[in-house]
Amino acid sequence: MSNVGLLKNKIIRNNSYSIFLVILLFSIFSFGIVYYVIKSSFQRDVEMTKQEYLSSQKSIIKNQIDNFIDFIIHTQKFEKELQLRKLEKNADFLVNLLKKANPSQFKYIIEQFQNKNPIFRVGLSDINGNLVYTTALDYSKKRRLRVIHRLRKNRHITFQTPQGIKYISGKFFVN
Repeated sequence: MSNVGLLKNKIIRNNSYSIFLVILLFSIFSFGIVYYVIKSSFQRDVEMTKQEYLSSQKSIIKNQIDNFIDFIIHTQKFEKELQLRKLEKNADFLVNLLKKANPSQFKYIIEQFQNKNPIFRVGLSDINGNLVYTTALDYSKKRRLRVIHRLRKNRHITFQTPQGIKYISGKFFVN
C-alpha cells in the first residue's frame, strides 16, 4: 500500500501543480483582459478629452477673430464717419465763402482752400453740369450731371478707386 500511497501523493501533488498552474494562467489571462479594457477605456477618454479641448480652443480662437473683425469694421465705420464729417464741415465752410464771394474770386478762394486742405479736391460746376473750376481730374459733362443727380438724392457719395475709398460731398448754392 505504500506504493499506492506514494502514487496517490504524486497524483495529488501533480493535480495541485496543475490546478495552481491553471489558476495562475487564468489570473494572468484575466489581468491581461482587465488591463486591455482599462487601457482602451482610458485611451477613449483621452481622445474625447483631447477633442473637447481642441474644439473649445477652436471656438475661443474663432470668437477672438470675430471680435477682432468686428473691431476693425467698427473702427472703419468710425473713420468713415470722421472723414465724412470733416468733408461736410469743409464743404460747408467753402460754400459759405463762395456764397459771399464774387464769381471772379472763385478760383483764388478754391486755390487757397486747396493749399490748406491738400487731401480735398474741389470741383465747381453749374447745375447743368458745365464745369466752372476744378482741382481734380475732370470728367465729362455727362458724368458731372450723374454726380449732381446723385448728390441731390444723398448728401455724399462713397466709391472705391484703385487709390482707395473716395468720398464726394456736394453743396448746392446760389451766388
